[in-house]
Amino acid sequence: MIGAYGMLTPVVKRILIANVVAFLLQYSVPGFFDNFVLTQRGLVNDFKLYQLISYQYLHGGFSHIFFNMLLLFFFGPTLESNWGSRRFFLVYTTAGIVAGLAQLILSNSPTSAILGASGSLMAVLTAFALYYPNQEILIWFIFPVKIKYVFLFVLLIDITGVLSSSGDGIAHWAHLGGVAVGLIYVRFFSPSPNSYGGGGWRGPSYRSSGRGESVTEKMRDLFDSFGSEKKKPKMTYHQKETKAYDYDLLKFYREEVDRLLDKINQVGYLNLNDDERKRLEEASDYLKQYDSH
Repeated sequence: MIGAYGMLTPVVKRILIANVVAFLLQYSVPGFFDNFVLTQRGLVNDFKLYQLISYQYLHGGFSHIFFNMLLLFFFGPTLESNWGSRRFFLVYTTAGIVAGLAQLILSNSPTSAILGASGSLMAVLTAFALYYPNQEILIWFIFPVKIKYVFLFVLLIDITGVLSSSGDGIAHWAHLGGVAVGLIYVRFFSPSPNSYGGGGWRGPSYRSSGRGESVTEKMRDLFDSFGSEKKKPKMTYHQKETKAYDYDLLKFYREEVDRLLDKINQVGYLNLNDDERKRLEEASDYLKQYDSH
């Protein structure tokens, strides 16, 4: 299965292709790498602003591009499907720009060349971990690990790298810049369930009560999850216990069911993706509980 929907989404596909093409060009066309990699001299002295974008498509070797594209391959389609292609590309590119600037301004070696999609992909990983903290991935295609643990492990490495000034050749500030963009987008710009209209889905599994969780609460939940094997319910279990209903959420579910039923009437049930089928089932269950009281 590709991504979360069994298919490559348009922007993710184009980014993958662009990275592969750029990777081939940087090793076959003289001067290509030097012109498009991000450097302080190129940006400040020569005013090559395009380097803030072009560097995101260059990589330092096969393993560098392979693991970056693997991350995009698995996590990108889910976010693009939820946010929309234009918004996904905007967040992805903005994260890369912020990451590059962070590395140039804050690192101990600002004169070094900066390249790679890692900054952009850290924004993708951050958003995915906040939305789907308990989603499991296979490390080396063998060991199942929840994405929240992967994210926190990578975050710890980057924070340690920044504090130690180890000079390991990894752009830790760029990674943290990408994390910052992911956090800011989820907190301030990602649509809530009540304003869903082709934007992001944050759904019941990201809600602990009738209100949406802030990004601070989500981050706290990620850290609090260490050492605790107790699984959090995906549905708002308190509603069954207290018989209390969030009427904003109720309105959202009704609108979501209507939207999905309209789509079924147009293209058929089989053309719903897995996420839409899950949302339809969750919404239907919630409405049945409400109607039974």
